[in-house]
Amino acid sequence: MKGPHGGGKSTTLSIVGHTLFPVSGSVFVPAHLRILSVAENNMIFESWTPFENLAFGLSKDQISEELPRIRKILERLGMNRVLAMVESDLREPTVSVTPITITQNLNPEGSNLSENRPLISPRTLSRECSVRSVTISVNREESMLKDNSTLEEKREHSAGWFQAFSSTELSKFCLARALIANSEILILHKPFTSFEDEAKEQVARSLHEHVRSRGMALPTDTLIMRRPRTCFYSVVDPADVKWSDTVWRIDVKTKSIYVEEPGPKPDPTTPRKRGR
Repeated sequence: MKGPHGGGKSTTLSIVGHTLFPVSGSVFVPAHLRILSVAENNMIFESWTPFENLAFGLSKDQISEELPRIRKILERLGMNRVLAMVESDLREPTVSVTPITITQNLNPEGSNLSENRPLISPRTLSRECSVRSVTISVNREESMLKDNSTLEEKREHSAGWFQAFSSTELSKFCLARALIANSEILILHKPFTSFEDEAKEQVARSLHEHVRSRGMALPTDTLIMRRPRTCFYSVVDPADVKWSDTVWRIDVKTKSIYVEEPGPKPDPTTPRKRGR
């Protein structure tokens, strides 16, 4: 989206992203589509660790499965300093689970389970189960509690980590967090403003992959099973529309939005060759 300063680019994107609602008219977005907006100003949770900031938007169940993907996104964005800071968090936790052994029948009235017979599947039984004695050496919940006990120590150790980063690096950090969250609709307010040409191309390739692959750093064999991705972004430099598929131009005089073609554009999947 392009237009003059103060022409309504941010307002329009805020309405599309449902962070601002129009006085008249409406914008319909299906309820099953997730919308994520990234503001122009960097937003960092200062009391959280770097990894907590990156994983914001993922559920606890998703985090362990997304660790390899988080690493790939950071690598493709060239965020080596952040990778070094979260290296310990990106390691797969090794949890040994001993099969549950039932020392009393599940059914007080009789059961075909003999005493001390281990279950085939090592599951954590719910409180509703009629079990009086269950022996579990190590399970995932205990491991999680152990990890959580050191969370405050991690936060204290990493306090003020963001102060060592420039505004440009924090802008890329916020973009990485949005790509990790992997929403169907991604709205970026002036995402290229902080970057030089080489970094712009790096960001453009990442957004291109997010849209074309329906999520960044995801397997191609499951692409057809994922919902399409759409990215809206506003620009300050009109030349930055070259990365888009469609251009919306705001006309302040007519208070209208016109659709334009972006014209010839470079292939974001091909990095630009550096001159000597």
